[in-house]
Amino acid sequence: MTEDHKPSVRPVALCLMGSIAAGKTAVAAFLAARHDTPVLSPDQFWERGQETYSWECSVRAWAGVMAEVYEHVKLGRSFLVDAAGHSRAVRRELVQVVRAWDHRTGVPRYRVVGLWVQADLETCLSRNRERGRPQPDEVVRGYWEQLHREPPDARLDGYDRLVTLNNGAGAGPLGDWLPTAPILDLPK
Repeated sequence: MTEDHKPSVRPVALCLMGSIAAGKTAVAAFLAARHDTPVLSPDQFWERGQETYSWECSVRAWAGVMAEVYEHVKLGRSFLVDAAGHSRAVRRELVQVVRAWDHRTGVPRYRVVGLWVQADLETCLSRNRERGRPQPDEVVRGYWEQLHREPPDARLDGYDRLVTLNNGAGAGPLGDWLPTAPILDLPK
């Protein structure tokens, strides 16, 4: 890639994580609109008619997200991943794909930012029950517990920066608590 084709601002891979119904999708939509950045989400690969969680559907959906991540990284584009991992293995896989491409090509090194949208279990369960397509309580509880057994960690997961947002009970409107662009290191 020639110098005149390289982006002037290093691209950002923003990895949103949190329990089911913690508010990741709302945060992703807000940031995507504010920064004109695409959102890659397993929800877009969820099978039509699939009402509840299944391991097979989850694996296929994550494979679809990773294929899109690869395409964005190959082109040096910023992106947000909604639901970037309730387990350390999934978070590391995503960061490794971004970092591996950085090392093999002339694409500028990405800034990889983790954004943990936190909410207490009771809030997640309550919000989930209000959804049009709620997941069983045991699925929500399982994701929440897994995330808290292996909480996001910038060093262990490979992020350049990790930001934590409290979106639990008593959290105000989105704009009241969402960090501004300089905190997230996203271009305006």
